[in-house]
Amino acid sequence: MTAEKRLKNIGHDRVRIDGQLKVTGTAPYAFEQPAKNPAYLFPITSTIAKGQIKSIDLSAARAVPGVLTILTHENALRLLAKTDTELYILQSPEVHYWGEYIGAVVAESQEIARHAASLVKVEYEPVDEGGDTLFRSDHPDQYMPLRINTGAPSDTSQGDVDQGMLQAPVTVDEIYSTPYEHHNPMEMHSVIAEWDKEKLDGLLSILGERPHLKIHDASQGVSFS
Repeated sequence: MTAEKRLKNIGHDRVRIDGQLKVTGTAPYAFEQPAKNPAYLFPITSTIAKGQIKSIDLSAARAVPGVLTILTHENALRLLAKTDTELYILQSPEVHYWGEYIGAVVAESQEIARHAASLVKVEYEPVDEGGDTLFRSDHPDQYMPLRINTGAPSDTSQGDVDQGMLQAPVTVDEIYSTPYEHHNPMEMHSVIAEWDKEKLDGLLSILGERPHLKIHDASQGVSFS
């Protein structure tokens, strides 16, 4: 969309297809789509930043009634290509970052899957590469970019904060903290995947049926999915 078209939209009423559903609270999220006899997956994530998985004890999790299967790098299907490293999971015992998916529990309910995942015991062999993750003003490698991603100067100054605080009739001096947030705060990350078969039409009908996968995905970046 050009800048001219964007300006024409400002100040004008635009009807969104999903607008009424959202403002009335009736818009179904991906997780709320109906599915027949669903199984629920809950991830097992790494608790170290880098290293190797030495062992995974699944005995307690497997003993939980309602657990259907548990996936790890030891039994997951092998991916044919490593085209996207973020999606290349459960392929080796290597751990590349904290919170990486290293396994998943599949169960008859979300509660069972979550509980069983908490019972999995993982032994690691951490690798300490001397990472430097602390921000400090005297860091020898620090630098200030000349401009930020909008093209504006990276270092600007406007007004006098100290003078403004002195002149303000009321000031509030408090420390606030916020919980961890992802960039899609309206909806939890979730996917409903339904495997089925579809009949082929036309010339391909001689082949009968082919596998069919329908996905309901919680994504605001549809074109990048």
